[in-house]
Amino acid sequence: MKRRTKIILTIILVIIVGVGIYGYQVYQMIMGSEKIRGTQESIPEAVNNNIPGLNLGADDWP
Repeated sequence: MKRRTKIILTIILVIIVGVGIYGYQVYQMIMGSEKIRGTQESIPEAVNNNIPGLNLGADDWP
């Protein structure tokens, strides 16, 4: 019985540690303390609205 209890407690401890590590990573992402990976660029300018419609006539979007 004692050995079975140790095995169960070890499994529970591993699960708790895993959930704790995962929760800490999620917390870092939410709070913004995680480093941003990849290239960082400025936001591009807005696209010109003079794009022709796909349809002609009354069925085209206003």
